[in-house]
Amino acid sequence: MNLQNLNKLGSSHLITVDFSHNIISEINLETFDGLENLKFLDLSFNKISKIPSRILEGIQNLETLNLSHNCLDN
Repeated sequence: MNLQNLNKLGSSHLITVDFSHNIISEINLETFDGLENLKFLDLSFNKISKIPSRILEGIQNLETLNLSHNCLDN
């Protein structure tokens, strides 16, 4: 399965999310709302070119974020 866009995930019990090796190009602002238990997020090897500035506001417990091998601008 290849994902292109991420909408709201909606489960506060998620601890690990791995969306690596897809064709995700867009992440909605509310995608990670309510995921206060999330510790590991892997979005590597996608086509993400920008990330909304407040995308991770509600994820206080995040320990690892992998955005490598995307098309991010500085």
